[in-house]
Amino acid sequence: MNERISLISLISLISFFHLIIKRINFYNPNIITCICAQIYFLYNSLSSFLKNDKSLFIYNMDFLASYFIYDIIYIILNNKDHLFIIHHIIGLWCIKTVKDRNIDMYYSNILCIILEIVNPFLNMRYLLNKSSYFYRLNLKVIFILYSIFRIILFPYFSIKFIKNNNLPNIRTIFFLVYMMSLYWYRKIIRL
Repeated sequence: MNERISLISLISLISFFHLIIKRINFYNPNIITCICAQIYFLYNSLSSFLKNDKSLFIYNMDFLASYFIYDIIYIILNNKDHLFIIHHIIGLWCIKTVKDRNIDMYYSNILCIILEIVNPFLNMRYLLNKSSYFYRLNLKVIFILYSIFRIILFPYFSIKFIKNNNLPNIRTIFFLVYMMSLYWYRKIIRL
């Protein structure tokens, strides 16, 4: 029942964004769908974290995996930054490992929220006029959120996760993700 309600919520959110964006004469269904999926994922992550709901956590990991697969296909078809493909493959490996090994969802949820919280704002850039006040404001929000979550909090909670979970190669995986985050951070600073 909860999955049906969540799916209805996602469809409603996508429809709402479609209506809003049509009113400002810019319409890109791929970007809108990504933003809605990211908001939906963050909402479910926060809900499963606050409720300590394992079934919602597993459902959300499956949802994130499907988003990663969709984005990999989109990147390949549209010749986008291929570093995202590596990022998403690492994400798929992490999801599989967390599910297969029945990893404690506390730090897994925190890391998911930390890694994904800035993404709706990153994608909103494509919907805003570059000369508008909202575009410039959005860039500031991106910089602040990325600095706090990806650059400062991600290493801290990665160490906590590593100490609480004995996983092979996890240090290397987190190091790679952090190096990619630093690479993208440099690009954000240049925006």
